[in-house]
Amino acid sequence: KSDVDDVEVDDDPISYPLLETETRQIRLSANTPLAEIITCLPINTRNTKPPLIFIHGSFHASWCWAEHYLPHFASAGYPCYALSLRGTSGTSAGEGVTRVKIEDHVEDVIAFVQYVVRVETVRLNG
Repeated sequence: KSDVDDVEVDDDPISYPLLETETRQIRLSANTPLAEIITCLPINTRNTKPPLIFIHGSFHASWCWAEHYLPHFASAGYPCYALSLRGTSGTSAGEGVTRVKIEDHVEDVIAFVQYVVRVETVRLNG
């Protein structure tokens, strides 16, 4: 509780207990190699907010979101999903691929968004 500017902040999401993340290797589509996905889901599924998707930049992978961002937003009610683009974080770039093209990353992101939509539909509808 804070008296700064006479505003109470008891429900500040930063004070919520942080949740655990889960890392999995899955094939997002028939055209993509195995992908690393880290998820962090809210405990309360009744008041779930829209899912958040995290995509890393150069020289990173999904791990860069796992320690702070995913647990923070999941604790605030957002289902969180982070993708390691192919060829990062020890994931395969594909059979015989030595250089990943931007088109490959675009394909990964499209397949990832479709995956999240499928997973969230099942999770919310049973």
